Amino acid sequence: MSEVISHLRARLDEAVVALGEGGPGAGVPGEDLPDLTLGLVIGGRLHVVWGTDPPAASRQLIEAAAAGPSCVDDGTTVVVPLVVDDVLRGLLVAPVDGGREGVWSAPTLRLLAHHLAGELVHARTHARVEGLLRTYTSAGIADSLMTTGPPAGGRRDVTLLFADLRGFTSFTERTASEVVVSHLNAVLAPAIGIIEAHGGTVANLMGDGIMATFGAPRPQQDHPLRAAQAGLALARAAHADHPDLPRFGVGVNTGSVFVGDIGGRHRKVFTMIGDAVNLAARLESTTRPGQVVIGEETYRTLRSIAEVEVLDPVVLKGKADPVQAYRLLALADPDRVAGVAGA
Repeated sequence: MSEVISHLRARLDEAVVALGEGGPGAGVPGEDLPDLTLGLVIGGRLHVVWGTDPPAASRQLIEAAAAGPSCVDDGTTVVVPLVVDDVLRGLLVAPVDGGREGVWSAPTLRLLAHHLAGELVHARTHARVEGLLRTYTSAGIADSLMTTGPPAGGRRDVTLLFADLRGFTSFTERTASEVVVSHLNAVLAPAIGIIEAHGGTVANLMGDGIMATFGAPRPQQDHPLRAAQAGLALARAAHADHPDLPRFGVGVNTGSVFVGDIGGRHRKVFTMIGDAVNLAARLESTTRPGQVVIGEETYRTLRSIAEVEVLDPVVLKGKADPVQAYRLLALADPDRVAGVAGA
């Protein structure tokens, strides 16, 4: 509802300026219109969105307008309903006397109310769409879609993070599917929160696994550091409510990949494609519960602050030479250590 209220306040400022009808403060938005009140009727009560709370003498008039579709005018105050449906309604309240300067005219108020009723519908639709986008896509992708359109595609240097609940398959074999889904949601919800708290974008959920990117769609100079910090937080996350669940194993790798949309006209997904993605997934597959394994490029960027254990080179399908890997044990505070690129 806060998004609807913010939208209505902004549109009211614009509408009053656009009307230019000579009402109080016409042409001047915001606090220069103290006589005008805009409210939403929620649960049968008027909640002031813009302006000041109307005087007690107007309450009976407001209640009458809130109960019906027609405006109510007692000669000194006019209340114009903004009817959307049985659930969402608004009211515009103002003193009215066509002959006195500084007081609203009824025709102007009706015109303004008609405009705001349409904006109320638009604001609610916008809020619902944005809420759904943020639920079914990451916050970064939702922000881009709602403002500038789909994220621009192209080759970018990013850091990929793959996380998987190690041993989860055996857990599902001995557990009812409804319980599996409940437990999985209980684990994935805080995991997604950890990734987003470090500035990452969840690109995909794959059963009990997560694919995330740092450095896209929002550019981040310190994306290797952010991904490594998120990886350690994921691997160490304690699931107090579900101690029997497996822990995450995490693979992190930095490199140049193609970032953008794939799919057709009716269905597209935002994804990353390239060798760096394949290696990040391969590194994750080598982990044990609670481990974070990083690639050579990620380690090169973080070596001044990273405590690691050197592992055997990883063989990647389609690659002639094995790739060096490191188990990440800890990170020093980057603010106290020089030499971390972008930190």
